[in-house]
Amino acid sequence: MTKIKLTVPPDQTPAEEAALVARVAASVADATGDTDIHFEIEKTEEVKVPGLIGDRMATGARWNA
Repeated sequence: MTKIKLTVPPDQTPAEEAALVARVAASVADATGDTDIHFEIEKTEEVKVPGLIGDRMATGARWNA
């Protein structure tokens, strides 16, 4: 069994996720011969912080890297 963790953007549709999973599964099966592949999908989140702290975060290099 092969376990793969994917991180996808929040605006990706379920159809796009399914296509991605299918492509990755096919590639892994091709490369390893393993057809028992499990996926863990995590969506990133965008957080809006209002006020002065949000403004500082938006202009800070750490948050815009």
